[in-house]
Amino acid sequence: MLNLTILGENIKGHRIRLKLSQNQLAEQMMVSFQAISNWERGITPPDLDNLCKLSRLYGVSLDALIGHSAQGVERTMIGVDGGGTKTEFVLFSESGQVLRRFRLGQSNPSNVGMDGCFAILSEGIDTLMEYSPNVCGVFAGMAGMLSEPPVEQVRAYLKIRYKNIYTQVDNDAVNVMLSGKNADNGMALICGTGSVLMARENGISHRYGGWGTLFDDPGSAYNIAKNAIQAILYEEDGIGEPTMLTGLLKEKCGLQDKPAWEVLNLQYNSGKEATAALAPAVFEAYTKGDQVAAAILDRNAEMVAKLINAARSRHKCGNEVIACGGIFEHNHKLFEPLIQKHLNSHLKFIYPELPPVYGACVGCCQALKVTVDDAFYQNFRDSYRCLQDAETAKGGV
Repeated sequence: MLNLTILGENIKGHRIRLKLSQNQLAEQMMVSFQAISNWERGITPPDLDNLCKLSRLYGVSLDALIGHSAQGVERTMIGVDGGGTKTEFVLFSESGQVLRRFRLGQSNPSNVGMDGCFAILSEGIDTLMEYSPNVCGVFAGMAGMLSEPPVEQVRAYLKIRYKNIYTQVDNDAVNVMLSGKNADNGMALICGTGSVLMARENGISHRYGGWGTLFDDPGSAYNIAKNAIQAILYEEDGIGEPTMLTGLLKEKCGLQDKPAWEVLNLQYNSGKEATAALAPAVFEAYTKGDQVAAAILDRNAEMVAKLINAARSRHKCGNEVIACGGIFEHNHKLFEPLIQKHLNSHLKFIYPELPPVYGACVGCCQALKVTVDDAFYQNFRDSYRCLQDAETAKGGV
């Protein structure tokens, strides 16, 4: 039988734990202040839909909320996915309920420096810990963590700053691997602002590519856009073929009546992310039959295929690759066939239903011996989407 007094005390106790006023809780639940007051005083209970919403918000099971479980509040953890454009932080419970998500700018130390990386990480983690002070673990998979020095520096920083909780740091490609069903043997391919291929054999990671923008990241948005800018400069100098990329890039840069070198000047002053943002123009030109754009994409796809061929020849990493990043997110139907054309044998591309930050959350669970099963996945998926929908309705993160 439902004990309204215990239920009301639990609703109030968890609200106070999250440092929410009754008005704030009412706003998040989309009910009246009076409804919250009645629930907490045990006058009337929430309906089933609102009980489920409270369960997700508080990060506790329905049984614990109602008072039928002695386990109390579930442990909470934080997963971090740090990319070349943005860093996503997710606070979640051990049952897979996503309680909060938070986004900041890029955290790759190669771009923002080690101090900049530390600042982004601490701001995101501290923000989420305000909602749940009893976080027991943090797993951060981040771009730029492809060698020991930066990994060890970030690990040491987190260990000192958050000395009472478990912290771990790895490469962002590990997040992608952990989002798949077989994290011990397989491949992960990221084609975002930068690119990298990670092959895993018996749980050991092997990196291919990921050389950074200075030394070429084939298949990355930056490299594709850089090739396009080269092409329009070659056309202007009379040493390259005519291409509709010239008009498209000028238009996207707001330089329709300017010479092509003005596009180059703009990129020097705007940074790598602004250059990477021009990559969709290459796919647009490709769909319209532009041969220069076709050559750029084919050349990038061939290099990605060579990395995959090399990884498969050296490691028992299977015939599947988990592919993510902006290039695949927006243009996988165009880019995948170009890669397949250059592979030694057919490869199955898997496009995850959830973002890479899910893999970081799985990594945290594995380290803390928390079970990740189908129920965990479904809880994470549904609650993550619920937060996304709510953020979209409010104007986004």
